[in-house]
Amino acid sequence: MTQKDLSSLIHVSRQTISNWEVERSYPDLESIVLLSNVFDCSLDSLLKDEPDIIRNINRNKIKNTLIKIVGILLSLGTSVSILVNFASEQTINWSLVPLSGSIFFMTFLVSVLKIPKFPLFSATLLSYVPLICIFLSIKYNSENMDIQILTKIVSLWFLYYVIIIYLVEMTKIEFYKILLIAASLSLPMEYLTRIIWHSDFSTMDLIIKVILIMVFGILCLIKPQGNAINKWLTKYRLYAYNQCVGLK
Repeated sequence: MTQKDLSSLIHVSRQTISNWEVERSYPDLESIVLLSNVFDCSLDSLLKDEPDIIRNINRNKIKNTLIKIVGILLSLGTSVSILVNFASEQTINWSLVPLSGSIFFMTFLVSVLKIPKFPLFSATLLSYVPLICIFLSIKYNSENMDIQILTKIVSLWFLYYVIIIYLVEMTKIEFYKILLIAASLSLPMEYLTRIIWHSDFSTMDLIIKVILIMVFGILCLIKPQGNAINKWLTKYRLYAYNQCVGLK
């Protein structure tokens, strides 16, 4: 039986079968059941010499359990806040803040745990709309807040965060160099924020921050290679890449 024949029987791509064979990725429980039916063997015999697959299944169970528990707790907390808000004021105003906050947190959590292709970057992008909803709910309860200015500032720093996540997850840049880039980018970001907020930016503040970034840059560049954080980051990037390849 060829990879193409098997992939058509269990409804996955041929590349996915290839990735399973070289242990670049592992089948989920549904695919394992289909494989047992195709090869007419029990699940026990199929998984007997495959501890990595079992660990992958257990990992997915833990993820699903965590999502359920957090979802239930957030739902209960949000429901209580809405009931208390309505009972005390006969309207729903301040309870919109924990509601939108719960939606934001669940969106980020589910995205990180369930999206195999670059989970941090994907979760960041998907969390933008719930994040704006948080500030809209705050604006609803505050008459003194300029929502247009706030939205511009939030969007600006959200873009900054997306860039950092991109560098962490999709490049080969070392961790301390990413910190240097983040520190360097923070200066123009703060300058733009002050412009949007119509706030002054003193020359002395600028000089001090430039000096601090230069000192930080020197410390980052002389950091010895092969440290634990860089090793962890390399492993994570390899995992994210393999997950992407496994989807093709």
